[in-house]
Amino acid sequence: MNFLEQEIAKNERRIKHIVENPDPTKLESNKLFFECQRELRTSQLRAWREGRPIAYYVGGFLEGLLRALGCEIIDKELIVNRLVAYPQLLTATKQFLEAEGYSEFICDRSLYPIGLALQGELPPPSLILYSNGTCLPAGMANLTIGQFFDVPIYTIDVPFETPNEETISYVAKQFAEFVRWAEKEVPGVRFDEKKLVELHQADCKYMEYLHDIYEIKKRIPCPLLARDAFREESLPSYYPDPKKVLGWAKEVRDELYERAEKGIGLPAVEKLRVAWVSSGVPIYDPALFDLLEERNVTIPVMIHGQTSRLYRVNCPEYGDLTQYGRKLTLFEEAARLYHFTWSGQANHWIEDILSLARDQKVDAMICFWPRGCIPILGAAKLLRERVERDLGIPVFEFEGGLIDPSGYDKARVHERLVEFIDMSILEKS
Repeated sequence: MNFLEQEIAKNERRIKHIVENPDPTKLESNKLFFECQRELRTSQLRAWREGRPIAYYVGGFLEGLLRALGCEIIDKELIVNRLVAYPQLLTATKQFLEAEGYSEFICDRSLYPIGLALQGELPPPSLILYSNGTCLPAGMANLTIGQFFDVPIYTIDVPFETPNEETISYVAKQFAEFVRWAEKEVPGVRFDEKKLVELHQADCKYMEYLHDIYEIKKRIPCPLLARDAFREESLPSYYPDPKKVLGWAKEVRDELYERAEKGIGLPAVEKLRVAWVSSGVPIYDPALFDLLEERNVTIPVMIHGQTSRLYRVNCPEYGDLTQYGRKLTLFEEAARLYHFTWSGQANHWIEDILSLARDQKVDAMICFWPRGCIPILGAAKLLRERVERDLGIPVFEFEGGLIDPSGYDKARVHERLVEFIDMSILEKS
């Protein structure tokens, strides 16, 4: 079985297990989440078999635009997160990349999709959408895959400065050009404006639910267990059935509200509130999450590149008229959603983190720096200095691969983290 087929089977088993073994400590909405994952992988597999257009792209609010063109989307960074569940495939992909001469010092979540695609575990792309406004290594991986399969590649140039009338217009014009280009260059692509409007609205409703969840997590104790705090958000427009994803987000919101109101599954005492900063977590070390929960540490906010935008914190809503004093066009709305990215000027990212940490009233910050992540490693020192100076809270930093455990000293990381938690609890008291 290829990767997508394995994932479909695994999600089937997960759903069956949840139905047959209800666990009051777990969110009931997990069942609907795994159903959405199963349907996404089924849709990707069907598009592959039927020869429908498939787009490779680094996430950042353009899913709706690609879906409106009739493309299936390969969420390759989230896909490789799942490689940890398949040790043989993970090892085979690592060996393949080493044999092909790829550097082990590149971000593994960006590198491993190349290996999966070139080994035939993922469908070949019909087009590549690249942008300088997202993770540089992941974008370069897209270019590598596109060049290997010799498919059309389109680049969106996103200015690094704070979004304004000029930059929004500049990006919006490129979206319009991209649509015309894709319809001409990629067989089977045809733009559906009505569908893009519907998907934008679904994405924005989803972000309303995320905002509600964000507000619920301000409660003490935080009603979300540490393990559940690390699930990365995917917009409804990623999925073949956006309404089902909206249903899942609503279920999560309602469950967390009920838990907060009734004290269901919450720690008796929240000893430490922590902001987790990274583009991911060391997925191969699940004991790390147990360590946090055992010490009554909660993670009210995991801050990755687009957290403030997804959770509607300090960001305008879809259709907002106040930011620019007028109604934006369809592509301008897409540009506004897309423009606020995390690899522009470092100060944007740092101010975002400070704002979210203040708002959630965290006591400490844990920063996991993925090996080979150019934007994060470049800004890490600046962030630590600002957190300690402006927030006055302690910072714990450690490094490693996101999916490849090579060089990760689990025992040492856990030892240092326990010391940090104990020290932070003492300082808080």
